[in-house]
Formats: sequence, C-alpha cells, structure tokens
Amino acid sequence: MEKPSLKLVFLFSLTIILLLISLGGNCLPQVAPTMDTYETNASCRRDNDCIQYCPKGCKIVNCNFGTCFCEC
Repeated sequence: MEKPSLKLVFLFSLTIILLLISLGGNCLPQVAPTMDTYETNASCRRDNDCIQYCPKGCKIVNCNFGTCFCEC
C-alpha cells in the first residue's frame, strides 16, 4: 500500500477543519470587546479627580501615579 502524499493529507485535514467550522462555528467562545485606554494630561490624586477629563461614556476612570487614565 502506498503512503498518502503530504499534499493529500493536508487537503483532507483542511477539508475536515472547514467542515467543522461551518457546522459548529457558533460554539466558539465570544470574546469581550476591548476598551481603548486614554492617558490625559490632567494631574490627579484620586480616581474621582479624573471624571471631568475623560470623554463621556467612559466606564473605568483611574488615577495612576498622578496621571488620569480613561478606558472607554
């Protein structure tokens, strides 16, 4: 019996992978959207000092080492 060629094995594997993706593609875990981080030029001592410098809609506002960071 002859050994299957590497090209044939690759094409067969690719076909199986594509078939599985088309049948069960919705089973993949959903990835949470990433948030953009903005560093402002504003100085701060605590997180609440940064709220006025971050764009509206930012949910996470941090004062790190005296600089405001916003995550939106």
